[in-house]
Parts: sequence; C-alpha cells; structure tokens
Amino acid sequence: MRKIINILFLINTITCFSQTNDFFRYYSLINQAEIANIKKDFVKSDSLYYVAFTLVNNRGYAYDYFMATKNAIQNKSDYLKYIEQGFENGLLYKIIKADTIYNYLKREKLIKKLKNKYKKIRSKYLSTLNSTLRDEIAEMVKEDQKYRKGRYSVMGWQKQKTFLNKVDNRNYNKILYICKNYGFPGRNLVGDDGNEIGFVDVPLLLRHMDSIQLISLKPYILESIKKGNFHPSHFAFAYDYVTMFKTTVDDLDDEGNNILIIQQKLGIVTRFENGKKFLFPVESIKKANELRAKIGLESLEDYALKIKCKMPDEGFYKRTFKKNK
Repeated sequence: MRKIINILFLINTITCFSQTNDFFRYYSLINQAEIANIKKDFVKSDSLYYVAFTLVNNRGYAYDYFMATKNAIQNKSDYLKYIEQGFENGLLYKIIKADTIYNYLKREKLIKKLKNKYKKIRSKYLSTLNSTLRDEIAEMVKEDQKYRKGRYSVMGWQKQKTFLNKVDNRNYNKILYICKNYGFPGRNLVGDDGNEIGFVDVPLLLRHMDSIQLISLKPYILESIKKGNFHPSHFAFAYDYVTMFKTTVDDLDDEGNNILIIQQKLGIVTRFENGKKFLFPVESIKKANELRAKIGLESLEDYALKIKCKMPDEGFYKRTFKKNK
C-alpha cells in the first residue's frame, strides 16, 4: 500500500511540475528528501529525489546526486543511476572514493565499471564548460590561498593584510568582469565539483570580498540561483560571513578592551564552543526564514536539524578580550 501511495504521489507531483523548470521547487524537494532521510524514511526520500531530478530534467546539483546515492543504497533501489547522473553534473569520482559507499561498491564489484564510466562522462562534461573561465577561476583561487596559508606571515599582519586586500580586490574585479560579459560563473560556466573545496571554488572567493563588493554581485548571483547554476547555500554563507561582524578586531569597549559583536542575517555560519556546534545569533528567526525563503533556502528549523545543531539565539553574540596590563 505504501509503495502505491508513493507512486501516486510521484505521478501527481510530476504532473504539477512538468510545466516549469523551477529550481526553487527543486531546492524545496531536495530539502524534503534530506529531512526524510534523516528520519530514516528512505523510500519517501528516494521518491522525493526522483521527483526533484525529473523536475529539472536531470540537471540537479552534483552533491544532491551524491546524497541520493547514499539514500538509495539504504533503500536498496537503483543507486547506480544517481551516481552516473551525478557524474554527468560534475560529481567527482574522488568524492565517491572518500566515502563509505566506496566500500559498498567494492563489495559489489562495481569499481572498475564505475571508473571507466566516469572517465568517459567526465570528459564529455568538461567539454560543455568554458575552459578559459574555469582555468581563470582556478588561478584566482590559487592566488587567494597562497596569501592565506602563512607563506607571507613573516612580513607582519598589517603588510600581509595589504597584500590580501590587493588580491581580493583583483579577484572581485575579475569576477565582476566575468558577470558583465558572460554571466555569473556558476556551474553552467565553470562546473560543479560537488561541494569539493579547492580547484574551482567560486564560493571561497565570495567569502573573501567585502560586503559592498558582494552586494554589487548579488543581482548576478540571484539570477544564477534561480536558473539552478549556483546553490543558494553558497551565497548565504558568503553573505553572512562578510556582513555578520558588527565590530572589528580593533574596536574597543568603554574600558579599552577589544570587543567582538556578531549577528547573522540568514543564520548559516556555525561556531564551536566547548566541543559543541552552535549557530551565531540572528536578529529574529522569522526575518531569517523570510530572507532564506527568498533565495530558495530551507527554514532555519530544517537547517539546524540537518547539521545537527540547536537553533540560533535572537540577538547578538558578544565576546570581550581583556586588554593586556
């Protein structure tokens, strides 16, 4: 009976969604699939993943196919189709290899077959991207990280900060140029490596801009999100990261102590204290959820559940660093 209900649900949902290629609905369905998986309702989760990918003509995000694969293994359904569709949308083989599902695939004697398919699919996938822009983004990321890995720390903080600002401003101007001439460098242009940090990491570059620069790119980013070319969580993290500091490390309180005050808009950045993970405070849960919905993000309640974290407080995170005597 349950299987019949799920099939009817699929037919009804696909019929309702078949008239549009709406990625906001896709984001919502993926969220529902993730919540169902957390609740160990693997059948429902698989149904929701199927509907979501069908809605966007199997042009979902690489990481979503990866998570659908893990769920399908639990559900004992066709997990190989999700892996292959993931490869077709940029999922890296090394992400599969680094996960526990690799051992499962090994036991099933599917590794050789999968590697051969990946090579063919990957070659075809890369041919659809703008290789010039992809290489340019990779070089920008390389420069970004070169100045942040301690190589130039011997020059002192102020001098290093000057170099960092030059690098970040240069990267911003390059991305702005790309936006004006090609559109935002989302996965349609430079690819989607399935949340892999490193090579072509546009979200990393956004996090190192200032708030004015990021806001100037916002129209291009939101258009890319609507078209399914940039995940809303990447923008949300960058936006909160660059705007949440209400003071700088140089600000002082009335007693001359350094003071840190933080508040988020969207509630996506976490912190660890005493071995526990927390979300930095937001102005209000209601406002945060309204802003999240506008860019296609799940509610704070669902987000907190998925990252295994308590809900953020409303207000400010404050910390005082006593001045040296």
